[in-house]
Amino acid sequence: CLFFFLMIRRPPRSTLFPYTTLFRSLGNAFKEYQRALEYDYKNPTLYIKLALIHLKKNESEMAVEELKKAGKYAPQDARVHFVLALVYSSLGKYGLAAAEYKKIVELDPHDIMALASLADLYVLQEKVTKATETYEKLLKEDVDLPLLRFNLAILYSKSGKLDQAIEEMLKVLKSDSNFIQGYITLGVFYEMKKDYQKAIEVYQQGLEKKDRKSTRLNSSHTDISRMPSSA
Repeated sequence: CLFFFLMIRRPPRSTLFPYTTLFRSLGNAFKEYQRALEYDYKNPTLYIKLALIHLKKNESEMAVEELKKAGKYAPQDARVHFVLALVYSSLGKYGLAAAEYKKIVELDPHDIMALASLADLYVLQEKVTKATETYEKLLKEDVDLPLLRFNLAILYSKSGKLDQAIEEMLKVLKSDSNFIQGYITLGVFYEMKKDYQKAIEVYQQGLEKKDRKSTRLNSSHTDISRMPSSA
């Protein structure tokens, strides 16, 4: 009876085959990297390769251990810190991930990828001041991406710096005049300043763009039109 039960519950061979083949090949690769370490145990690339295999097998903690070994022999290798940061982020250990990105920035203050990732982590941790400072550093690196300015504008508004928030959002819309979310957000900023007339103008500008049927723009425009104009 047990034999038939196991046969019934077992997935068909066609379903199992890709996974068994994958793990068999990963297992072979893992053994080869371990064998290579016997001759070159200080090679950080080998430890990174082992860590990536652990990640493919959902063995995050074991990946961390391999990466720590790599860091021991190559503390100046940005690759080690970057992969370690990604692993910590996947585990929800944002503080540890941020620490790894900081190490990369210490090695290269102009590393755009590390700065952007660090800023995103600060946002996840709701560290508004640090996130703002990091986005400002990014923009000084000639990375003039509308999304960065959009995020920076949001952070300024959370800090009560509405004039700076508006200035950044205007730059976003100058880069992309069809960015509907930009009009919505800019309108909200003007509402926060109680400059309702200006907010109405911004919502109207947004409605004149491609997405004229935008529900959010229409509802915002309708609601604010009922408010008294600012003194």
